[in-house]
Amino acid sequence: MNGLGLSIASTDRYVAWLERMFLVVPDSMETFREWRSLIVQHNVIGAKVHDARLVATMKVHRIEQILTFNMQDFSRYQGVVSVHPDTVR
Repeated sequence: MNGLGLSIASTDRYVAWLERMFLVVPDSMETFREWRSLIVQHNVIGAKVHDARLVATMKVHRIEQILTFNMQDFSRYQGVVSVHPDTVR
């Protein structure tokens, strides 16, 4: 879990909780096409392609906000609002 040092069992419980708290959306060919378009449009390379995949999924499912520790990673994408976990109560 991103270096949080949780055991597999703790991570599994945490993810189960997250699944109850957040909408889990499916992947699709439409998401792939949007992802590919974002990669080209924003010249995305390296590990940042994973962030682009999240943004593609968000765009396809009309999700505007993402909860992230790395807010700067999403600043290049218009229409995406990054929310830091410390700001959520």
